Amino acid sequence: MFLRSVRNASYKTMPQASSFPVMKNTMLPAGTFDNKVAFITGGGTGLGKGMATHLSSLGATVAITGRRESVLKATADEISEKTGNQVVFAPCDVRDAAAVKVSIKYFYVT
Repeated sequence: MFLRSVRNASYKTMPQASSFPVMKNTMLPAGTFDNKVAFITGGGTGLGKGMATHLSSLGATVAITGRRESVLKATADEISEKTGNQVVFAPCDVRDAAAVKVSIKYFYVT
């Protein structure tokens, strides 16, 4: 938290701040990822959840993986409700190559 407040405060005083204001929306138009699938590891929480939500809002069908199935299900339901797009999930530990292959095959069939 401390670093974020220091960085934001100092950014406003830097010379480039007036030329490059902080963007709060995406540069990509709606529908950019229509008919595309985004495979996101660690999609249940944090950055993965944020990326999954944003890509889904741009039209992607999102496939999320993570170690905790209950978290993945809750996240998939939340994103689907928010964006109206399909979100599929499968528990998977990305440190296990065989489990990753099984997840990809599962998403490919689903």
